[in-house]
Amino acid sequence: MRKQLRFVTLFLSFFSVFPLSLLANELTINNELFVEIEEMIVPVVQKRDVAGFFSIILAVDCKTQEASEKITKYLPIVRDRLFWDLYVLLGVIWSPDFRANISEMKKRLRRRLDLIIGPDQINDVLVISFQQHERRNIDF
Repeated sequence: MRKQLRFVTLFLSFFSVFPLSLLANELTINNELFVEIEEMIVPVVQKRDVAGFFSIILAVDCKTQEASEKITKYLPIVRDRLFWDLYVLLGVIWSPDFRANISEMKKRLRRRLDLIIGPDQINDVLVISFQQHERRNIDF
């Protein structure tokens, strides 16, 4: 009975601690390949009126350290180009019953990044947060 209890304890401690430490080590090693782009608040303008807002936080998963450094170096330009691409996209396709197709948006943003930093430099564009905010009617 005592051997079984030791075995169960050893088994549980191995499988509850080992994968977490391995995962934490992997995240700290590969963390420099991710570049987070700070929050962008994109207005949706239709018929000369603001119809709503989108709050978007992105991260770029780079293939190499050089690509990560390049995106970090050109981050203001990258952020500006992505903002204007989202501004045009959301302004054209938005409607009151709009539901975002995140995978198509990610493909579009990835194509835009390929034009900025060069082809085959990034793995993916990650959407950390994508929230729609309705326009509040405030009269001054």
